Amino acid sequence: MHRTKRDKSGVSLEKINLDNSSLDKTNWQSASVSENYATPGWPNSQLLNNSESNKPITVEPEVFSPNFDGYNDELSIKYHLNEAGIIMNIRVYDAKGRLINQLANNFLCGTEGEFIWRGENFKNEYALNGIYLLYIEYFDQFGNVHKEKETCVLAR
Repeated sequence: MHRTKRDKSGVSLEKINLDNSSLDKTNWQSASVSENYATPGWPNSQLLNNSESNKPITVEPEVFSPNFDGYNDELSIKYHLNEAGIIMNIRVYDAKGRLINQLANNFLCGTEGEFIWRGENFKNEYALNGIYLLYIEYFDQFGNVHKEKETCVLAR
């Protein structure tokens, strides 16, 4: 189901920390887009894990080859965030600095999740072999912005 920004129907609120009071307004957040705005019967998508992660974004493998041989066919961009309600943008640039794809655009994340890139451009055509830059930007509800740059190699 596609929702507009103004359409709030069908979006579940989730507790961020199960140990904190339900009366605390700051302990609630909308369910993430990746979970279709609801997680009935599953752990909350915005639930904070008390374990601190050293690196909130990981990209692997360094070299991937989307040739359908079953080995490193896709690039995985995993996030493990220590805050709920994060909005994320992920852009893919070629070695000449040209934007070739956007994997996330103002995406409401859960505290953990994954994006997959299979080496396609905006037209869903295979991108050329080479080095690519992933520009990952994410921000919280207070406007704090985090920016990360990761590289990968697409090889066929």
